[in-house]
Amino acid sequence: MLYLLIDVPAIAYSSYFAMHGLSHDGDDTSAIFGVFKMLRRLQDSHPDGHPIFCFDVGHGLRKKMNKHYKLKATYDLEDKTDAINRAELHRQLDELRLSYLHAAGYKNVFYQEGYEADDIIASLCNTLDGHALIVSRDHDLWQLLRRNVRMLDPHTGKIKTSKDFREEWGLHPSKWASVKAIAGCKSDNVLGIHGIGERTAANYVAGKKLSAAREKLLNEHGERMLNQNLPLVKLPLPGVKRFTVRVDDVSTKKWNHVMRALGMASLKL
Repeated sequence: MLYLLIDVPAIAYSSYFAMHGLSHDGDDTSAIFGVFKMLRRLQDSHPDGHPIFCFDVGHGLRKKMNKHYKLKATYDLEDKTDAINRAELHRQLDELRLSYLHAAGYKNVFYQEGYEADDIIASLCNTLDGHALIVSRDHDLWQLLRRNVRMLDPHTGKIKTSKDFREEWGLHPSKWASVKAIAGCKSDNVLGIHGIGERTAANYVAGKKLSAAREKLLNEHGERMLNQNLPLVKLPLPGVKRFTVRVDDVSTKKWNHVMRALGMASLKL
């Protein structure tokens, strides 16, 4: 069994800004179109795959752990245009999560209050019986790679395996969270050790020899960064539930009905 674990917010975000202005009946549909277009392409390339849609519902729990988490990481909160974009993107994500995916017959639309799509994907990787293909460009998810879990970049079509990761970084994927904790994560506004990048952090975690200056810096601050940041970047966040996968009820008729309602004739089957 192959499960396609789709990081919907990440795909919707890139689609929204890549196709900004696409609309139907006066409503922007760029994020929704991008997700459905990706889904068509994904099911053409992996016809035996079972799609599971993973969503964020707030960043509440990590915000409680660190008030700076994702603060202005994506938007300038003082910019009215960014505020409008943020609200519009959230509207389209809500419509996908609560309406359109269900209308097309997809039963596995997963989310949990206070948790992110990454947590949902991690929970599924830990509990599903079979093989999983994570569909995302989010490098944080590399920590989930293993024998039966691979990752597909939906933009390039390239698949990354745990073997690929080990050859590139010289350590097991499960150690990637420690690398992110030490080096930081700019997209999530997680601050690491100043002057230490991911490559140096990976070498440190792998126990490789470093320059005296970097060794000193990491020995002084590495443990503190791990204690401070690892709870933020390690997946999944404690408390995420176990999700039960259901059989989809997708049909050409249902799919085309949704595409007509959205004015997406090019995506009809």
